[in-house]
Parts: sequence; structure tokens; C-alpha cells
Amino acid sequence: MKASVILLLAAMCCGGALFSQTYAEIDTNNIRVGFNHSGDMLTNLNGGSGLSAPTSGNTISFSVANLWLGGLDAGGQLHVAAQTYRQVGTDFWPGPLDTINACSFSSDVVASGMNRLWEITQAEIDAFVYCMNTSTSGCPVPQSILDWPGNGNQFYNQGIHLAPFHDADGDGVYNPSAGDYPVIRGDKAVYFIYNDANCALTHGETQGQRLSVEIHGLAYAYDCADSALANTVFIHYRIINRSTHTYNSTYIGHWSDIDLGTFSDDRVGSDSLLHAYYFYDGGDDAWGAVFLNQPMSRAMSYANNFTGTGNPSTADDYYELLRSIYPDGTPLTYNSMSTPTTHIFTGDPYLQTGWLDSPTSPADKRILGSTGPFTLAPGAGIELDMAYVFARDYTNTPYKSTQILRQRMQDLRNYYASNTAPCNANLTHAAVQTPAAPLFRLYPVPASETLSILTNENFRQLEVRDALGRLVKIFPGGTKEIDVRELQTGVYVLMLVTEEGNHLKLFVKH
Repeated sequence: MKASVILLLAAMCCGGALFSQTYAEIDTNNIRVGFNHSGDMLTNLNGGSGLSAPTSGNTISFSVANLWLGGLDAGGQLHVAAQTYRQVGTDFWPGPLDTINACSFSSDVVASGMNRLWEITQAEIDAFVYCMNTSTSGCPVPQSILDWPGNGNQFYNQGIHLAPFHDADGDGVYNPSAGDYPVIRGDKAVYFIYNDANCALTHGETQGQRLSVEIHGLAYAYDCADSALANTVFIHYRIINRSTHTYNSTYIGHWSDIDLGTFSDDRVGSDSLLHAYYFYDGGDDAWGAVFLNQPMSRAMSYANNFTGTGNPSTADDYYELLRSIYPDGTPLTYNSMSTPTTHIFTGDPYLQTGWLDSPTSPADKRILGSTGPFTLAPGAGIELDMAYVFARDYTNTPYKSTQILRQRMQDLRNYYASNTAPCNANLTHAAVQTPAAPLFRLYPVPASETLSILTNENFRQLEVRDALGRLVKIFPGGTKEIDVRELQTGVYVLMLVTEEGNHLKLFVKH
């Protein structure tokens, strides 16, 4: 089955995914982790492996990972987005959302150049900043800095503030010639933006209702000899609710399938104290994922079969797995007993104590760690910091790799909590210099008689300007609807004036 999965991933044939995938890797230290512009990681959707480590004869034959999300709107309707292998369809697409329509138009994403990833190193940034601070004759701007997606394209109604940057002049506009530059973590970083709401397509993977979330990812790693940092790739997610719904009982999960040897000998485990889940096998390798800034409140695994405790097929199935409930409605219980629990296989494989995945009956398995429940309001966001960690044992001691892995996970959690680490690694450096854009939507667009304003921002006044920037009308703060009948047909800019700055939206008078 795995071979067919790889071909399907590479072809990107399903669910109306009309984009060829752009791909980038974090390969600064001992491990190599790949990312695609629709959020899929550990694999190269154009074909080939997206994960490797200093193994000795034990190859990582196939791997893939992505986010899962689910929540209930005020009417109790379930909204779910998840991605596994893209065999049956697509729930995630590249690029930011059109914030007026709360969905993405494929042509707009391509036209605005947002169907890609952005690679950059801290060395490039440091060299540029040094030149700007010392040169009197001007500094060349590296392409990686010039292309950085600091602002969304307002013509396509994208969010004002996208990728984090140092705003030298405080105007909120990313402009390297004015001294602005990207703000990243690590020695090398890859930035990507994707969403769950293509305007023309439905969720093919889960069959669920869209959430209209926009997901920003910053993957990064450190070139450091420390045992933990040298074998880790970090991911900083920022998930923004661009819809008008408040989602309750919301869960965010990170799902993985890592085959350390052959796909049929997977073993998995979780650690509620380390807020981590992991893969291991009968060999010498172990891979794990650690939740750093959010609690991993659930950890759930299922086998690759189509029983009631196997693969999900409906939106309800995906949401139940986020809550440690099998697709057939059976809650996770400790060691198949009657005691309900939230984390699967919490024993110690090295010491062979506690609840362990079967050492005699390994299978093709996936595992999911999730955080929640919480409420996600319109315009609000949540941040999730994670680390993917590798460990290898060179002594051929059974399952000792899991002990090494757990120690590295503990080190990473300590580094993150104290924001101190070897090699001056700053794991918790704020990844966002500019604030997230407020909820600010206009409807209907185009407008012929009245234009309604939906915002959660306190504003002093509204200004209507024509395409040349000339002031046409002014409305007082708190205005929720304006009369546009006197305006001539054309394109206008509505400016929301606040104490913290101005926010712009285009609209068309029909």
C-alpha cells in the first residue's frame, strides 16, 4: 500500500489540488526534514523522501505529517480539517485566505506569488543588517529578504501582516530598503502559509465543513553540537480564525506516520509528562514530536485497517480521534481495560514497564497528539510550538533509543521553558514583530447601495478614498454601515483609523 500512497502524494491528483508543490528542506544539523507549501511535512510531494537521519542500515522508508483541527460553531455544527496522504482528497491548500470571503481563490494565490515556501538563513539576515548599519553607499538586498511575505496583497484582500519582520520605521509595511528584515528563529528557517478553505472546493479528506483558518508555519533548526539541538527541527505554527464563527470544544492535533524500517513493524508511545509522542521499532532508531508551549492533552494511535478502531473516514471520525475516541465511538481505555484514559501506550519501552505497544505484534500505525479543548473566536489565533526529535542508539541495546529520545525531549523542554540553550539558541524568541491584523471585513462586495463593516477593532473614524488616494468621505468611529449610492462606479479604499495604526480594504462600487 505504501508505494501507491507515495505515487498519489507525488501526483497530487485528488480533491481538486491544482497546484504543483513547492518544496524546501531544513538540513542545517544532523537531520533533514522536508516541507511542502500545503503544510505536509516529512515527505516530498513531488516524489522522494522528505526525512533522513544518521541511521546505520535502518532506513526511513516513508513518512508524512500535518495538522488536524476540529471545533463546533454556535449552532453545534462540526467543522474539521485534516490531512493524511491525499489519497481521497484535500483539506489544505497553499496561501493566505481572502479575508472578505474567508476562503482562498486559487488564481489569486498564484497571482500574488503565495503558492510557495520561503527559505532563509540567519547569516543572510545578519549580513544585511550589518551592511544597513554601517554602509553609507547602500546595500544590496538578498532575494530571500526581498521576497519575504511580510504583508499580504491588499488587492486580493489578504491579511495585512503575514510573515514576521522587524519594522524599522514602524509603519507596518515590509520594506527592506527602509531597514526592515525578516524575524526568524534558528540558523535556517522555512516559512509557509496554507489554509483549509478553497473557495471552489470542499474538504475531500474529511468531508467536513471548513473552518476558514489560515495557518502560518515557521520551521527552523540550529547548527549546534548539543545532542538535543543537533537532532531537532522545530516548527512554530500560528493558526488564525478568518471566519465569522466562534469555535467551541476546539482541538488542534499534529498527526504523523513515520516508518523507521518497514511499514509493518511500527511501534508507538506517548509521554504525558513530556507532552510528547514517538515512534520506535525493533532496531536502534526513535523519532518523536514534542509540544512545547501547549499541553498535549491527548495522544491517540490507530492501525492502518478499516475496522472500527482503524482509519477515519468521516468528519466525526477525525474529530473523535482528536479526543482519544476511536471511529466506532469506543473511548481509549488503559491497556484495553475499562479505565478511560487520554494518552496511549504511556509505558517505558527501555525499562519494559507500564503500558506498551505490542512488542510481538507490530503493525502499520499512525499517531496523533492534540491540545484542547479551547475556544477560537473570529479574528483570534493560537500559536503552537513543536519539535521533531531523532535519537539513535549505537550499542544495540533493545529500545535504548527511546531512552535517549526522552532525554533529548526533556532537554528541549528545559531549554524552551528557560529560553536558554547551548550555542545561544533562542527557542522562544517572539516570531511575530508586527501584530496580527484585526478582524476587518466588508460586504457585500461589490456594493451598490450600502456597505457593511464587520470588525472587532475600536476605530476613531472611517475614510473612503478613491483609487488615487484622494479623500472622498469620512464617517465617525463605530460606524457599521455606509451609504455608497453617491459614489461613482469604480474601485475604492476604505481606511479604518485606529490608535495603533490604519487598516485598509479595497471595495468595488457596482
